[in-house]
Amino acid sequence: MTNSEVIKQVQNYEGTNNFMNSLKRGYQKYGRLTENQMAAAVRTIEGMRRREQSQKRININLVGDTIKIGRKIALGIKEQYNLEFHPILVDVTAVTAITDKAIRFKGKLTKENGGICRCCAKTLTDEMSQLTGIGPVCAKYVGVEHTKTKEDVEKFKEDMSKKIDEIGEFEFWIPKRAVIKWDGNGEVIMKL
Repeated sequence: MTNSEVIKQVQNYEGTNNFMNSLKRGYQKYGRLTENQMAAAVRTIEGMRRREQSQKRININLVGDTIKIGRKIALGIKEQYNLEFHPILVDVTAVTAITDKAIRFKGKLTKENGGICRCCAKTLTDEMSQLTGIGPVCAKYVGVEHTKTKEDVEKFKEDMSKKIDEIGEFEFWIPKRAVIKWDGNGEVIMKL
């Protein structure tokens, strides 16, 4: 692959690969790529082609399944979708592709209380956070005012639900080994 072909692929890249997106932003900002960046781009492009050839395209509806993902994957989603928080507990809405090592999901931040903060996975220590499923700092990042009384919990849950619907769905690849916990029927997919 020539340098001009690599640059063209980087410039026209529209996918979800964080590395390729960072190369694209760097090229847009500086107007060039180093030789090391070009070599890494070629390896990444070839790897994506191999993965695409080996993946099984599927569309399985898994509404109701919730997965707990690792912080690194959540950080990638945060950066890709310009979120102010880490989506740690995610309600799966569909599985769109699968390879031997990874799964591509569509999902959104969970509305259910998972016993830990849905955005940072820290243990919820105060009563209001335990009732709402999110701590006050993360609630601020999501854009919902955290409740201070038990009477306001239902209102908070409604506001949180509206905000999650507003944020919407995101699509992401996750290595099978990075799925920390999967609650629901879709766990069988991990064995494919």
